[in-house]
Amino acid sequence: MRLLFVIDDLNAEVVLRLGAQLASLTDRPATLLTVVRHASERDAAADALRQACTTQMPDVPVAEVKVRVGRPADEILREAEEGRYGLLVIGEQQWSSRTLRLFDSVAERLARYAPCPILVAKGAGGTLRRVLVCDSGAIAPSVLERLAATGLLGLLGPATEVIVLHVMSQISAAPGIAGLELDADASDLIREHAPEGVLLEHDVKVLESGGLHPQAKVRHGFVVDEILDESCGGGYDLVVIGAHRDQRWQRLLLDDIAREIIVQCDRPVLVLR
Repeated sequence: MRLLFVIDDLNAEVVLRLGAQLASLTDRPATLLTVVRHASERDAAADALRQACTTQMPDVPVAEVKVRVGRPADEILREAEEGRYGLLVIGEQQWSSRTLRLFDSVAERLARYAPCPILVAKGAGGTLRRVLVCDSGAIAPSVLERLAATGLLGLLGPATEVIVLHVMSQISAAPGIAGLELDADASDLIREHAPEGVLLEHDVKVLESGGLHPQAKVRHGFVVDEILDESCGGGYDLVVIGAHRDQRWQRLLLDDIAREIIVQCDRPVLVLR
């Protein structure tokens, strides 16, 4: 799997720290990329990249250091498409407010249009010992199937604690809805062969086939709120979510959820398409 680490002045440390962990689990050297506005900045930017790599990733082989000139999101997308990378790692600042902004951040745009999975590095970027995988079941293939298909399942070691989360949204709750749908836990849903239980059981089996020992969990409420509460309160080192490429209403809904989580989550977020 080819890894592309996007480095800028604000997020270089966390991207390289997390990137070093990921690179140590693969057999391919990483590529480091930065984007500058003017061609005159190219040489200085390349020197800064090499110095950062030597300091932060001394034991990680680097295939190439690249500097592109232009608008960051545009140039990163071009590099991702031309290089056929398996994973794109980029930094992002956490926003404390839900106030809508006039322009998407670079990370949000990449999460929407990148041809490969994107890992938004945030926080301390510690060891990936506890991972939260959020699967809605709204689109196929499932998040876990996409994780396995892209080869990223191999980035989780056998000692990694993986929790598979499904949020039972309360938006559509109304009189007459079965109690099972309002307060069931994961074991209830699996035992009753509810659609959500079938999804969770399938995801658990996908992870077990990869040598992991996952747990299934259900929360009830608004999707974004519940994912954020679980990710922050559960001490996770990585949150995995899905998005979609097509133009149907599911894509718009899932992209909005993904955007909110990318913006508000205070720890690394892996977005799978």
